[in-house]
Amino acid sequence: MPKSMTGFARVDQSAEWGNVVCELKSVNHRFLDLSFRMPDSMRSSEHELREQIRKELARGKVECSISVKFDPGSAEQMQLDKAVAQSYIDASQQLSEMLSGDTPVNPLDILRLPGVLGSKELDTEALQALVVTTLAESLNLLKQSRQREGDAMGNEILSRTKKIRKLTAGLVEIVPAIRQNYETKIRQRLTDVDIEINQDRIEQELILIAQKMDVEEEIDRLNAHLDQIDDLVNSDQAIGRKLDFLMQELNREANTLGSKSQGLSQTNTAVDMKVLIEQIREQIQNIE
Repeated sequence: MPKSMTGFARVDQSAEWGNVVCELKSVNHRFLDLSFRMPDSMRSSEHELREQIRKELARGKVECSISVKFDPGSAEQMQLDKAVAQSYIDASQQLSEMLSGDTPVNPLDILRLPGVLGSKELDTEALQALVVTTLAESLNLLKQSRQREGDAMGNEILSRTKKIRKLTAGLVEIVPAIRQNYETKIRQRLTDVDIEINQDRIEQELILIAQKMDVEEEIDRLNAHLDQIDDLVNSDQAIGRKLDFLMQELNREANTLGSKSQGLSQTNTAVDMKVLIEQIREQIQNIE
């Protein structure tokens, strides 16, 4: 079944230092269009994340939002550099002796000095790994969401191709009758005129009219296109563009059937086909 281009997924992954949240939103688009919202510190990883998404999705406008939150006292836990602090203390004591006094050292003053306190650095590789894992899970959920909607659209398309097949089969029955009725009317009008008529010429003209009214080729092409559509819908590949092309071909055949129509029933059949084709076209605008 086809996949929709519309979907949403959100995943929250936790670690000892905090958590990573990834949100993916996708809507229909002619190509794959990616945009990212993430901390500036993660921008160096954007190319890798883009490639990760490209491997999983073929089409759609996809917005990826990644946020990183740190738990207080964990990733930003303060650490005391004892060696630096001791050097400040020794210098303070030497200065106190030079001033011939015994000035006590204030611990808070020492803590304010450069290099005494520092924060525990987060392992960037661990952060990157968690972001990649979170995005992978988000992609999996997004694909499931897109597949569910795609299944529903696929069933709708198959339902409409079935109706078009029924209309096509009906043409096989009604066109010969329309042609016979048309021929009968022409012969009757010529009889009513009551003039001498070249029968061979009449037969030639009737053959030409029958050829112009013949829709066997259009019906064969319609059935061939419908077979292709059904096969594509039942596959698991990206089919949106192929289906869009086949809709153009179906619409062309329906127009030809309408232009060759010599009866109201055939005209109505062509109109009904065009309505169904347009309904399918609307569906496939959101198919990957």
